[in-house]
Amino acid sequence: MEIHERLKLIREKIGLNQTSFAEVFSVTQRTLSNWETGRNEPSLSVLQKISRDYNINMNWLITGVGKMTLESFENINIPAHITILVNKSFELNPSALTENLIKFILENSVKQKLRNYDKSVPFLKYLFWDRYDTLANFRLMIRVLKTLEKDDLNNLKVENSKIFLIDLIKNYQIGISDNIGYAIRNKDKENTLKWIEDTFDELEAYSILMDLEPAIKAFDEAIGWLSFHLPILKIKGEEV
Repeated sequence: MEIHERLKLIREKIGLNQTSFAEVFSVTQRTLSNWETGRNEPSLSVLQKISRDYNINMNWLITGVGKMTLESFENINIPAHITILVNKSFELNPSALTENLIKFILENSVKQKLRNYDKSVPFLKYLFWDRYDTLANFRLMIRVLKTLEKDDLNNLKVENSKIFLIDLIKNYQIGISDNIGYAIRNKDKENTLKWIEDTFDELEAYSILMDLEPAIKAFDEAIGWLSFHLPILKIKGEEV
């Protein structure tokens, strides 16, 4: 079943005709008909509205994988759903990704990592490794994203976004300016690829690629926040 067939199935399940369903998205019946026949594809914001308003599993809607409807609250993977919500706000209103939101996400992510660190490893050594790898990932992402032009993304689809980003990083040649100016090494490319392969989904990759300027700014602000806060978490005696 393709995405246009899933869209039609949703409309039929909720009992609306094409005209009524089109009004939900402020489009014409002809536009909706084109979506359902596969002639044109709905925008990501339309898919997000369907997911939000009708409790539809976004992953199923885009890829066909998983269940059609979202799980009950007690079975939801909360961190994953927080990520999806952040990406939705990032797509619909990039300015909503404020400094405070970045701080909240990173602070909780960092604290979770620090809770799990191996007690047999000296704390500062662990902290250095964690900080170096994290910042190197972010620095490399900035360098790679800055090579893109808007025209490079004209035909990008959500379901191809993760592999597009992975290939982009694989093909990026780390040069002297990366070594000297950004402390990026070849091993950082391997770490970044693993990070993306293990933790990114298609929607995350798509959101980053389609909003390059705010994405680059977010990575840059994350670097600044991590650089300042990670070394002092233990010194201040904060619970981590």
